[in-house]
Amino acid sequence: MNSPARLTDFASLSSFTASVGSTEEGDNDDDALEKLEDVQIEMLLEEVEKANHILGLETEVFERALKKFEEKEQMSAAFFLKQFSPAGGSAGGDSQTGSASPRTVRKRSKSRGNIGDRFVQRLTIEQKCDLAQKEIARFRTEIKGTNEASGKAISLLKAVMKEARDRALSMKQDDQEFRREIAKHAVNPVTRKVNPDKAAKFWMERLQDLDALNLKLRLKNTALKIRRKRVVQTLRQQEETGDVLMEIDFAQLAIENQLYSQRIEERNQDLIHLKLMTSRVLTVLNAYRQRLNALLSESRRLRADIAVRLELIRRIDNETAIVEDERGEAEKINRHLIYQMENFQVPETSYYVEAKSDIYELKKKLQIWQRKTEITAMALHTRRNVWHRIQNECPPRQEVKTTA
Repeated sequence: MNSPARLTDFASLSSFTASVGSTEEGDNDDDALEKLEDVQIEMLLEEVEKANHILGLETEVFERALKKFEEKEQMSAAFFLKQFSPAGGSAGGDSQTGSASPRTVRKRSKSRGNIGDRFVQRLTIEQKCDLAQKEIARFRTEIKGTNEASGKAISLLKAVMKEARDRALSMKQDDQEFRREIAKHAVNPVTRKVNPDKAAKFWMERLQDLDALNLKLRLKNTALKIRRKRVVQTLRQQEETGDVLMEIDFAQLAIENQLYSQRIEERNQDLIHLKLMTSRVLTVLNAYRQRLNALLSESRRLRADIAVRLELIRRIDNETAIVEDERGEAEKINRHLIYQMENFQVPETSYYVEAKSDIYELKKKLQIWQRKTEITAMALHTRRNVWHRIQNECPPRQEVKTTA
C-alpha cells in the first residue's frame, strides 16, 4: 500500500473514531463499520487493542495505588482505635475494627460509586507524577531483585561450570596417569597382561588422594558451618537487643539513599563532563604531540644541517687560510716580478744576434762532439769484441807454465 493511500486510510480511521466517540446510536456505528475495508478494520482493531492495553496498565497502577492507600487508612484507623479505646475492651475493639473495616470500605465504595455516577474525579498532575515515581521505584526494586536472582543463578552456574571443568581436568589427569603408570609400565611386553601389584598400588594411591581431598572438603564445610552459626547468633543477638532496623529506619535509609542517589547522579554528570573534557584535552594533546614530533624531527634535521654547514665553514676557513698564504706568496712573487719588470733593461739587437750565433755555434760543436763520441764508442765496442775473442782463443801464459 502506498503512502498517500495509507494517509487517506488513517484519515478515514480518525474520522471513524471521532464519529464512533460522538455518536451514540448503533445504526450509525454499523454503517461506519460497513463503509470501512478489512485492512482498515484490522488497523482500527490494533489501535483499540493498544489503547486497551495502555488503559489496562493504567488501571493496574491505579488499583495498586488505591489498595495501598486503603491499607494505610485501615492501619491508621486501627492504630487510632488502639490508642483511644479503653484498656479492657481492646479485644472487642479489635473485633469491631476487624468487622467494621470492610463495611466502611463497602460504604466508601458505594459513596464513590454514587459520586462516580454524578461526575468523574480525575487525578492531578502531581498525583500522577507521584504514582509514576512509585511505580518506577517498584520497577527498580523488581529489577534489582531480578538482577540479584540472576546474579545468584549466574554465580551458581559459574560454580557448576567451574566444578565440571575441574572435574573434567581431574579425569583427564587421572586418565593420563593411568595410561602412564598402568598402560605403559605395568603391562608385560611378552604376555600383554597387566601386573596386578602395580595396578593395586596405583588404585590405593588414588584412593588415598581422594580421602585426603574428602577430609579437606569436610574441614572446609565444618568451618563454613561454624561461621554460619556465628552469623546467625549475631543476628539473633541484634534482634534481641533491638538493633534490628524498623520501618522508620528503612524510610530514613530510603531518603538517605535518594539523597545519595542524587549526589551520585550529580557526580556521574560531573564525571561525564570531565570525561568529555578529558577527551577534548586528549585530542588537543595528541595534536600538540604530533606538532611536537614534527618540530623535533625538523629540529634534528636542522641540527644535522647546521653541523654540515659548520663543517663546511671550517673547511672554508682552512681553505681560506691556505689561500691567504698562497695569496701572500703570490703577492711576494708578483711584487718581485713587478720589481723585475720595473728594473728590466732590454739588451741591444747586436747582443741578441751575437748570442744567437754563439748558441748556433755551440749547438753545432755539440753535434760534432756527439758524433765523435758515438764513433769512439763504436770503435771501443769493436776493440772489446776482438779482445774478448782473442782471450777466448789463446790460453793464458800462466796455465802453459804449469803444464810444462
